[in-house]
Formats: sequence, C-alpha cells, structure tokens
Amino acid sequence: MNRHLTAALLSALILSTLILSPTAGRADGGFALSLDAGRKIFEETVAGGWSFVLRLTNASAKRRCTLVPKVMLAHQARLEITDARGHLWSVTYLPPPMPRPGWPPKPRRRCLPAGGSVAIGLAGSISGFNRVKPRQDRWYRQPPAGAYAVRAKAVVLPGQSGKLTSAPVTIRVQAADKPVKGLQLKLEAKRPWAGKAGPAELRLVFINVGRTPLSIDLHDLLWSRLSARLNGPSHSGGGRKRVRAPARRAADTRRIAAGQRLVSPVPIRLPGPMGPGRHELGAKGWFQVRVVYSNKRDSNKRDSNKRGAPVAWVGEVSSNMLWFENRALP
Repeated sequence: MNRHLTAALLSALILSTLILSPTAGRADGGFALSLDAGRKIFEETVAGGWSFVLRLTNASAKRRCTLVPKVMLAHQARLEITDARGHLWSVTYLPPPMPRPGWPPKPRRRCLPAGGSVAIGLAGSISGFNRVKPRQDRWYRQPPAGAYAVRAKAVVLPGQSGKLTSAPVTIRVQAADKPVKGLQLKLEAKRPWAGKAGPAELRLVFINVGRTPLSIDLHDLLWSRLSARLNGPSHSGGGRKRVRAPARRAADTRRIAAGQRLVSPVPIRLPGPMGPGRHELGAKGWFQVRVVYSNKRDSNKRDSNKRGAPVAWVGEVSSNMLWFENRALP
C-alpha cells in the first residue's frame, strides 16, 4: 500500500477515535460533557446568534449522582473554536446585566441512570470573534465564511474531581455573496494592507451565473450605487466625504455573457473613494469589508443618467467579506 495513503488512513483513524470515543470528556466520576448548538448555520451578514447548551451525561454502566448547576456563566465554559485551516479563535461576551437576588441558582444534586443526561444553560451573549493564531484578527458580526469546530474545554463542574472537555460541534457561516437575479459579486484582495506605500487595494469581480447575458453600467455602479460595509477596531469604520465622479464614457457599459466574469477596471482603494463618498479609516488595526450594489429602480423606466437606456439589472447584491490591515496612522 502507498505509504502516503497509509499515513492518511492512520491520521483519520486517530482523529475519529479522539472525536467519537465514548470516553471523550469523561471525568473521574464517570460523566461526559457534550455541547449542543441552538443553530448550526449562520449568514455572514447577520450579527451574532451563536448560543450553546452544555449537556452532562452519565457515561458509566450504573446510576450515578452529582451536583449539577442549572445555569453557568458563559465565560466559565471556555469555548475553543478552530477553523478549517486549524487557526484558533476565541469569543467575547456582552457585559452581563446586574444579577438579581439568588442569581445564579445554586447547584442541585441530580441522579442520572446509565446513559441519562441533563442540560446546563449558558448565560451570556457573544458579541464578537477574535482570531488568536496565527495573527490577531477581530470580527464583530460573524467570523469569515467557513466551517468551525467548537468545543467547551476544561470545564469545572461542582461535584467533579476533574476537568471536562466536550466533543466538537460544527458551526457553518455562509458567505454573503449569494447571487441575485443572475449577478454575483466577488471581492478579491490585491494588496490587503494600507500603509506608507499606499492604501489597501481590492478588486471587484462581476459574475453572471444566470443563463442570459447581463448589461452592467460601471459608471453608475462604481460612482452612484456601490457602498462599503466596514467593521474595524472598536467598530470605527471611518468617515465618508463627498467626491466628484469622473465623466461618463461609452465604454462604461459592459455586457457579461452567461457564465462569464468581468473584472472592474477601477480598483477599490481604502482609504479612498467608493460610490458617492470617500472612506477614511479611523484607526490602525484589522478591518473587514464587503461591498453592496443596490439598484432598486423599475427596469421598465428610463434613466436620464444613461441617456435613455433601460436599466439592465435591478436588485441588491452583496460581495463576500475580506479582511485587511491598516498599518498607517489615520
């Protein structure tokens, strides 16, 4: 057998043993911990929504009793998040409200039969995501699109002599760049940092995923109906200043055949102009950006700015999200 295939099979066997073993997360008292997710699929543009419940299970062959809290503060159950590349992430929480008398409730003694389980709620709202390794990267709404393995690590429960770690549960974040009426936007990074050498430079790609040709007016799109959604350090996405659009040219009207893509000849620079304004970055650090093209006019009407040409595409479509670093002082 090929040695590379043998090594791959061995690695898969070890990984499945670690994840699926019934003794995973078992403490000295014969209990195991698992993590249940309220939802497992999120849109990249939707804020928050990640919620989890711990579940304590009697993994032994006989009835056992232990102290079980009804609810735990979220920071007491440290969540370890790993993305598809093996990078580690952590979460931040909103400040908890003022505790009411008798909160949190005291643990109660529970007796569970073999295989029986009890849920433990986690009190706390996740407000952001931080990539810990290989570099610091802060995201406020959702982390970048992809799959994430989440587990509760080294949880200490009353009545247990050891620390419990749950098996991972998979959470998926869907990309924001869903096609709308045959048009899809892709944002690509040419230079993902801004500094003394110049602004960050991004490239916008238009993709016709439909079955009929599309007509795009680049002047109208780039200077009137394109906007940026920025998140950055302390939520400071920067300000906007009005800028003057260049003169319209006949070459601005482009036709995209079905299944073809068109790269915008005008790069997006941050800081720099986008749509009717100029975006300034408010601080040094990591920023995330996506762009939105919005054209909600009636396609049967004429647009005087297009010299009587009918509007070819109507709707609102978002690009994917990208991160870039601002290394220069604002």
